Amino acid sequence: MKSSMAQLSWTRVTLAAHAKANGGRGAAGKVAVFGILKRGGKVFIKVVNDTRGETLMPLIARKIAPDSIVYTDSYGSYNALDVSDFYHMRVNHSLLFAKGKNHINGIENFWNQAKCVLRKYNGIPKTSFPLFLKECEFRFNYGTPKQQLKILRGVGRNLRLIYFSPKLFLLFLFFAASAHAAPLDPFASWIPAGWKLLIQRTGDLNNDGAADAALVLEKTDPANIKPNKGLGAPELNLNPRRLLVLLNTPGGYKQILSRDDLLPTQDEEENTCLLDPLANGDVSIERGDLIISLQYFMSCGGWGVPTVTYTFRLEGERFRLVHYGDLTLIRNTGTMSQRSFDYLTGQKVTISEEYTSEEQEQNGEPERKEFTEKFTPRKYYLDDFFMSCDYSEDGTPQPDGWCG
Repeated sequence: MKSSMAQLSWTRVTLAAHAKANGGRGAAGKVAVFGILKRGGKVFIKVVNDTRGETLMPLIARKIAPDSIVYTDSYGSYNALDVSDFYHMRVNHSLLFAKGKNHINGIENFWNQAKCVLRKYNGIPKTSFPLFLKECEFRFNYGTPKQQLKILRGVGRNLRLIYFSPKLFLLFLFFAASAHAAPLDPFASWIPAGWKLLIQRTGDLNNDGAADAALVLEKTDPANIKPNKGLGAPELNLNPRRLLVLLNTPGGYKQILSRDDLLPTQDEEENTCLLDPLANGDVSIERGDLIISLQYFMSCGGWGVPTVTYTFRLEGERFRLVHYGDLTLIRNTGTMSQRSFDYLTGQKVTISEEYTSEEQEQNGEPERKEFTEKFTPRKYYLDDFFMSCDYSEDGTPQPDGWCG
């Protein structure tokens, strides 16, 4: 894929559902993936051992023609491009995300799409991960499912190519099975016509040793895809999402919760710069708790990046809010604020980090403040809960909001 204009980026993807991240770029249970997208063309992705310049530069040199324009963010490993055979254009995401053609929005869009697909598998074995990753690359590069199937059939007819390339033969079988196989998912019957599965998580929610499930579905009504004439994506997906929680009983799965008005849609008409809050969030089951995490990242019009996490625990047949936390990072200043509410103990912790002098900023050591206080916890339940703590879904004020 020799390119005259390309975007570079890398990301980390969780391999196994039980793996926990330590935080930072070296998070445990995650693997680094490097990507190159030709402007108006195809994407190339590869699992890498690390993201150092000496690891990435040979890949870049093999895939991009000399004298090409290469767009990257400000990650340090790309510094080698400044003294290479390429014209290096860098976009500083702490200041802005796009300036004319200087952006990497295309490759970032691919990462978001790939993570949405990979999240459905609820963890992927390390040995199989490259094949799953290449499936995402294939689907992105070759259009509609009908076009993809046509290509796979063409590969299947080329017996000489398959005979002399065992790896390609295995990849062909993997894609063909994916294109033809009927769903083996035990939750397929819970996905109604006109809806699709976004997230599937399993775990024990009621301490009976059986694997319960949390599903996130999204409606696929074309009428909810709206054109966008402002900033952000050219089209807005306003299809509602459904949170569905199922308990595994001797007689089969039993629905215990269904909400179509809780989770945010992929896009918002009122804020077209807001990226999908679930793209870097999740719905998960961990240690018997149901956890919903959302990240509100603005591609334009705002510096703050809030990440919010709600933890619910089954109490009878209702999910009670037991913990809420939020962390907001201000990208252009590096300041951070964090809150934690424990609704079982009535303890609230507030943490802030702020640079108050140039010396602190140069040393990367912000001033940290931490406060602990008590509050009187009330009981809040997921079946009548809304993400905004101060207002209900219809805009009615709630003076005793859950995060007050």
